[in-house]
Amino acid sequence: MFYTNYANKELMTVKDAKNVGRIDGVYIDKISKRAVALMVSTPDGEKALPLKKVAGCADKITVYSVDLLQDADIEKLYLLTKDTEAYNEDGNRLGNFADISITGDRLIWFDKPYPARYISGTGDNGITINMNSRLQKSVVREAKSKLKQQAAADQSVVDDYSFLLGRIVIRDIVDKSCGVNIRKGTVISNSVLEQAKQGGKLVYLALSSLLD
Repeated sequence: MFYTNYANKELMTVKDAKNVGRIDGVYIDKISKRAVALMVSTPDGEKALPLKKVAGCADKITVYSVDLLQDADIEKLYLLTKDTEAYNEDGNRLGNFADISITGDRLIWFDKPYPARYISGTGDNGITINMNSRLQKSVVREAKSKLKQQAAADQSVVDDYSFLLGRIVIRDIVDKSCGVNIRKGTVISNSVLEQAKQGGKLVYLALSSLLD
């Protein structure tokens, strides 16, 4: 599940079918870097809807009662909206916030996906993504560990993603630490699926491809 499954949708109450507002952002915990609440634009201002209080997610987002909305604790939370920009530790712009995973691997998208743990701070200019050498070494170790685990995985893992065959890759998927080099415009074949599987990038591949 991703933030974009909720973004820009109206929030309705189950209790009295009342339109409360619209989902315009997501709050993440400053320590865990996990998405914990949705930001709801209401007539009374911005409110936080804890993700665990969401009753349903379809054409509209539902919550049992408007009473479940809260004031956000800005001392503990970062707010991300479509206007939030990201910069690396050298001050280079990485783009605007696009998405963050709600479940599974904690990834955040700006110009490309980054591990959410790379978020090192926020300020007037936006979010800072810190990719220092210590974090890079940690990622390499993690990637190698995943490769060892996946080497023993059954070929059925690739079969589960066979629906991607024939799709066109719409952005580069390159990670030298785990040997993945899939370029924009590539037609997804079994060998591409296998490369993505070995590098732990099957989810990236699914999110970065379109039907021809």
